[in-house]
Amino acid sequence: ALGRFRRDVPRPPNDSGQPGGVRFFPGADRSVLRRRQRVGGSRTISVNLRVIAATNKDLQKLIKEKAFRQDLFYRLNVFTLHLPPLRERKEDIPSLVDHFIERFNLINGKEILGISQEALALLMLYDWRGNVLELENAVRNLVIMSPEGTLSMEYLPFEIKKHPLHFLED
Repeated sequence: ALGRFRRDVPRPPNDSGQPGGVRFFPGADRSVLRRRQRVGGSRTISVNLRVIAATNKDLQKLIKEKAFRQDLFYRLNVFTLHLPPLRERKEDIPSLVDHFIERFNLINGKEILGISQEALALLMLYDWRGNVLELENAVRNLVIMSPEGTLSMEYLPFEIKKHPLHFLED
């Protein structure tokens, strides 16, 4: 049975046999094995790890449709944390923007001091279908393209600048 779902199991890093490892599986539909063989190895080793899984699917619905294994659900569902999408918690956007500015300042060797009120207002109006990752990419773009100082609307991605409510306010 070890090789049956081998292609579905993410490849571990070389130190996967070390006890107490933590792995994040962005899709909760992956098989997780307690015993496995290293790539190219011939002996089975025990693996002691914690699994953090995330999904945007309704797993209860998938279980009823027989598209997700109920036993796997109960193995993974030790602690559930529901995090609403960014479009439902826009009050987090200013803090996230500040965090990303600080991070991308370090990475890019820049000294961006903050974001203009107009640019932040547009970020607050946008729907963020790509969630926090889309916001992170937008701020990365702003930091890379902007000169030192304050981030302005000038370098916002087109999708954000074309927001219909933005034009109504002008």
